[in-house]
Amino acid sequence: MSKPDIVRALQALEGNEELLKDLASMFVEDAPVILDRLKVALTINNAAQARTAVHSLKGLVSTFYATSSAAIAQRLEDCAAEGNLDEFRNGDLEQLEKCINSVAEDFQQRGWVGRL
Repeated sequence: MSKPDIVRALQALEGNEELLKDLASMFVEDAPVILDRLKVALTINNAAQARTAVHSLKGLVSTFYATSSAAIAQRLEDCAAEGNLDEFRNGDLEQLEKCINSVAEDFQQRGWVGRL
């Protein structure tokens, strides 16, 4: 599963651990909402909305240098841009969701966020 690279994330934030913790809290709040938007977009076969949602998820995981999550999100974003939503339904959405949950669990284990 995808793990955040806390060292790189801290370097990008010039060592501001409090800011990183705040961003982690926002991640835990925002990621499920965006995942739900993505699922709705897929239900109604709206590639543009799916692309927007997966792009937002890519940005969230990229903040923490969770590279495997970002790679999956990029691949799905490219598919949505081409109007191809089949990749989302072939297990990639579940894989992305597991990766995002793994990042959130990492934050919980660090004590940065409460119960998920």
